[in-house]
Amino acid sequence: MKEYEVNLDKIGLFIKGGGIIPIKQRLRRSSKLLRFEPITLLVALNNENSAQGLVYFDDEESNDYVDSNKIYMKKIHFQKTEMFIAHINDDFKISNKIERIIILGLKKKINKVLYSTFSESKEDEIEFMQEGETTYLNRVQISMDYLWKIKLVYED
Repeated sequence: MKEYEVNLDKIGLFIKGGGIIPIKQRLRRSSKLLRFEPITLLVALNNENSAQGLVYFDDEESNDYVDSNKIYMKKIHFQKTEMFIAHINDDFKISNKIERIIILGLKKKINKVLYSTFSESKEDEIEFMQEGETTYLNRVQISMDYLWKIKLVYED
């Protein structure tokens, strides 16, 4: 068993492989100010190089999420070479964007990363950086309004 040092200045965050966690990294004085902030997706791959998670939003003020099901919820999948978002419910519109994706546990070297939406056939390249088994997709600015796909092209 591996030991990790945790103290008042350094806390531990352990994520089981196979999960995708949406987080907001910017600091604000209240949670209400975080509402429209961009999202970072933290992707923790399992042994099969796959992961999945949910993105959920409501208005954070009313009970409309219960009374009239006004929620935004989509599922995000990562499978070997592709990451994509799937529709569940978007009766609540959001303006948040995904600004960064951090992939943990990716052992293969990437040649390039391509982004496309399902409404367009055009693919754009995304800037990336690899440090060991951690891959950073920076400045992606993916709208949460569209169904999209990211494709990782690995080196031979």
